[in-house]
Amino acid sequence: MLLKKHRGNPDHRKDGKAAQAMSLAEHQQSVAVLVRYAMLAVSSIDTLGQNFSCDFFVEFHIRDKRLGGKSVFELEENDFEVMNDFFCPVFLNMTKKKKIEKWLNKDHKLSTDVRLRCRVSGTFMERTELEKFPFDEQDLSVRIVAKQPLQKIYFAPMSDYSDFVVADMDLSFILSDWVLVERAFSTASVLLPDQSSTQNYYSQYLLTVKVRREFHYHVWNFYFIMFLIVSCLAFLPTIAVTDSNNRLNYVVTLLLSAVAFKYSISQSVPKIAYSTLLDNYVIGCFSVLVTVMLECLLVSVKTNLQDIDTGILGAIGILWLCFNVIHITYATTIVQARSIYDKVQRKTSKRTSIRNSIRSSIDFTMHTQKKYTDLEAQMENLLQENVQIASNVGGEETVSFEQDAGGV
Repeated sequence: MLLKKHRGNPDHRKDGKAAQAMSLAEHQQSVAVLVRYAMLAVSSIDTLGQNFSCDFFVEFHIRDKRLGGKSVFELEENDFEVMNDFFCPVFLNMTKKKKIEKWLNKDHKLSTDVRLRCRVSGTFMERTELEKFPFDEQDLSVRIVAKQPLQKIYFAPMSDYSDFVVADMDLSFILSDWVLVERAFSTASVLLPDQSSTQNYYSQYLLTVKVRREFHYHVWNFYFIMFLIVSCLAFLPTIAVTDSNNRLNYVVTLLLSAVAFKYSISQSVPKIAYSTLLDNYVIGCFSVLVTVMLECLLVSVKTNLQDIDTGILGAIGILWLCFNVIHITYATTIVQARSIYDKVQRKTSKRTSIRNSIRSSIDFTMHTQKKYTDLEAQMENLLQENVQIASNVGGEETVSFEQDAGGV
């Protein structure tokens, strides 16, 4: 079966169809596959090539009495031939496979449960959103699709992580220009018929990690250098208005310096069809340089404008300062909004951890209490059995004694 790559987000009509298909799958004979996961590492993020490399672990729990016509009790360890006929996960947006390891075994706690564990490492395609570059955030998603249609299989998140050891992922040792904003989170959705070649509904499970670009490098190496080049126009009034050749040479030199710098940094910025925040700033810098060059040319042609040359340059300088203030304000707003979001996330995660610790302590207390209650019940049953045995033995001895006395 060939599946088309999922592009973009469906509209509201498609979301309604997906929700309806998922509800039908839950009420029909579809088998629920419970999913739990751990994102181990993100080794590289290529916004130019729109892909990323990661390493993760995912576990599928299938709760069904028969798998591909064979009973769960008849299923052997790592019997992938039977398992692939019943359930086979496909990593939809994987472009380069490095390693896929699979283990299949039965759950000893629940005899009808089968666990399929996968350790996956590879490169995955992801459409990056770079309108706010270099202040951008990216959602890196791994799309897992069941090979079987939605009428047979659908994904559902598994809430039990008690026996699932998850290591904290840290990007600082691997990617110096990215920061982890939010831990991996999952979303269950539906792949619509117009997104597959078989025109069927398929269950889809997304493992997503939110990362944020470190913008300090781009601010000091791109923004600040362009700002210095354009700000050198402040020395233009030191050249006499009548010396038009030197004035034009000075402005053209600054313009060529900006062009050379733009060419040198073009290999470090993404090549996309739309303008980013950095592109808008560079375009504004070139606009100021070209405007000043036209002003010098106009003053050299029309000598009656030489008296207001300082005023025209002053107005351009004010516009240049206003442009920088607007750009800095917008970037600061983005950074402040993210800091507020981070504080909310930290508070939420802290509350969640406290709630989970309280819940685990309550569960442990209840489990311990239940264990002691069971032990007390067992001890009481043993005591009653001993008393009954002792009474039976005592009765038999009394009867035998009476028989011996009667015989005497």
